[in-house]
Amino acid sequence: MIKKVQVTPTTYLKNYDELCHLQDFPLIQQVCVELHQRFIGICQTTYDNILEQFAELLEIDAQLQMFLDFLQHDFFEETGLSEEEVVEMILKDKNVYYRLLTGIATNQKVPKGLIYLSEK
Repeated sequence: MIKKVQVTPTTYLKNYDELCHLQDFPLIQQVCVELHQRFIGICQTTYDNILEQFAELLEIDAQLQMFLDFLQHDFFEETGLSEEEVVEMILKDKNVYYRLLTGIATNQKVPKGLIYLSEK
């Protein structure tokens, strides 16, 4: 039998800890710290509809994943985008991240699935 690991909001967010300590990118650092705080706040809030809570968590997770990908793959160098432009791009794309991650174009109908709840 496979042992299930207890995952708390704090342990999950450790995946993105490096984003909260970026000396070279203070704006991204600030945004990521705020996303961490929002994530924990959402987890500590009682929702009437758990799917709404899940959608909000997915939206934050998408942003954190995009920031991490951007930094780990040195896309600043590759794209020439400023820190502000990266933040704007991620805020714009946060709701279609999972669609793009699964290879579904933005002009295609979204399939049914929990992962797409963050789309608005």
